[in-house]
Amino acid sequence: MGYARDTLEKRRNVEMELEAIRRQMDKFAQIGECKSSMPKVEKVRGKDEYVFAPRGTNNAEGAAIQHRDGYEEALRKHAAKHEALMLEAERVIGMAEDATDRTILRDYYCLGMTLRRIAGLMNFDHTTVWKRWTEVLNDLDDKFQQNPTLSHGIQQESVI
Repeated sequence: MGYARDTLEKRRNVEMELEAIRRQMDKFAQIGECKSSMPKVEKVRGKDEYVFAPRGTNNAEGAAIQHRDGYEEALRKHAAKHEALMLEAERVIGMAEDATDRTILRDYYCLGMTLRRIAGLMNFDHTTVWKRWTEVLNDLDDKFQQNPTLSHGIQQESVI
């Protein structure tokens, strides 16, 4: 694989990991747990007073908030860890000359869409999108091969 393909594949893998964390957050929210990380105000039993739901106790809603916060923190940390790769992938995509090609690359590598879905959204035939995708990747790899100084050589650890 050339530099462009390698960088964009790593970007797609990072997006798949981020999406897995988002799905866990959604799954957690769907089973009836707290959907917000904001503390809830609750009434104190036997008194005419209200307090914030305590965190770090046996309070189920407080625990749910902490659980949700944990997923949000994991999402932020993962995105921050791979920020250089995400920026490099965006730079590589920006080197494509045609706006339609850039859209195809961005949808596929940054949004994790399939080529069939992209084709449907763009009102193109799947084969047309596949051909454009292949050609633009070949063109980008040729650019990097002809001029190695274009690559920043982002070193990232193996993803998935």
